[in-house]
Amino acid sequence: MKRIACGVLVAASLAAGSAHAEITQADATALHDKLAAWFATWSFGLLDAATTRLTAVPEGDHLLLQFPFGGTPPGSKPSITAGTAAVRLQPLDGGRWNIQSASLPPSVTVAWPGEGKAKGGSTTLTLGKLTMAGVFDPTLATESKIDGGLDDYGIKIVQPQGTQTTHITKITSHALWTPVSAGRVSMTSDTAMDGYSVTSTGEAAMRMNVRRIAGRALLDDVDFASLGDGLRILSIAKDNDRAQSGPAKPMTAEQRKTAHAAINALTGVLGGMDVQQTWEGIQFTVADQSGTVKKASSGFSASAPGGKLLLKLPMALEGFDSPAITDKAMRDLMPHAIAFTPRLSGLSRQALLDALHRAVDAQPEKPDFDTEMETVLAAGKAVVGIDNIALDIGPMQLKGGGEIAIAGMADFTGAAELRATGLDALIRRVNATPSLKQAAPVLIFLKGIGEQEGADLVWKITAQDGAIEVNGTSLSDLGFPGK
Repeated sequence: MKRIACGVLVAASLAAGSAHAEITQADATALHDKLAAWFATWSFGLLDAATTRLTAVPEGDHLLLQFPFGGTPPGSKPSITAGTAAVRLQPLDGGRWNIQSASLPPSVTVAWPGEGKAKGGSTTLTLGKLTMAGVFDPTLATESKIDGGLDDYGIKIVQPQGTQTTHITKITSHALWTPVSAGRVSMTSDTAMDGYSVTSTGEAAMRMNVRRIAGRALLDDVDFASLGDGLRILSIAKDNDRAQSGPAKPMTAEQRKTAHAAINALTGVLGGMDVQQTWEGIQFTVADQSGTVKKASSGFSASAPGGKLLLKLPMALEGFDSPAITDKAMRDLMPHAIAFTPRLSGLSRQALLDALHRAVDAQPEKPDFDTEMETVLAAGKAVVGIDNIALDIGPMQLKGGGEIAIAGMADFTGAAELRATGLDALIRRVNATPSLKQAAPVLIFLKGIGEQEGADLVWKITAQDGAIEVNGTSLSDLGFPGK
């Protein structure tokens, strides 16, 4: 529901004009009409200008925006039981707005009716105290800052297969919008959730508590005009789909035109994005297994430098423990830390977009995947890599990375390098643990094909034309399949 409050805020800001010493009813009415149209555009077809029920009330030198929501959205089956979200704003010079306060209804319930023998379900949000303050510039010409907080957030999802309940003691956030060029901004948000807990019953019974979840998101070079155009086009397409009844039909010429227009409008909306999240103090129970994790982190970044796609997914885990592992030797050999970063790069962004357009034109037939991939790879080979590999297990530490370059469906080359310290100590530890002795021959083999460089044991791996070599020795010479 934070999104709804933020939506009201952003809508008001986008529609606002110059600063006023005192807001009149005429100002409020004009603002209301603009906001109603704004919601119709940005709600993905769930709202229209006649049913938003938004009110804009002048209160001296500031404005109170109220958005009652509930009932059943047009063309939708879920029913919403809620209340009113509100934002109090004061106009500043240059068309900016001072955010004085905001509030949300104490609870929101969305219920889905059952169909035939299928049972329905519901989702209920419970919302504590909301705080929000900052300055927002709807012209995007100057910096905007918004700070927010929400106490005691809860969500309960009831489905035929079970119930899931989530509670967060406190949520805090800070958002910063920095102008890049006309109509484009870079958006940074920092969010922290303290006292996170989730419990599921039924088929997927589990319980998890997390002391703190912290995250940062960067959306670089955002074009609001193109985003609005794309969503508006998709909203029109959704309305057209509602008007059709019966089984799915092939796309009409008009629908293809709409799909192409949406792709074009949404192209270039973002210059790039980078999302990171860290979980600290994790305790979990799944079925009859339980454990703890000191810290876990994950992320996702996407960009297209020079028109070439670049995706990264960093992941890390440290401090895993489980009372189910009672054997001391086994506990000593549990991984203390694991980290790696999968990467995809090199593909032509334009070639991928062209393939998407061709997929629209091919409807209702499915595009030939192999042919499309060869076309995309011809414009820029794909490079799949794993960077920053780090494994700390017992007395051994492993680090390294590598990549495979794919120029065609059957044309690839690869190279990787791994370095380890403490492998001898790990082999001795494994040999002394009866339940792990079967792993000893594998470790001894790895030691045998490695090369010693100082304190490191090194494996330099290359792959080309189906042949794989480690430190210059072909694996096929060692009895492995391959050339």
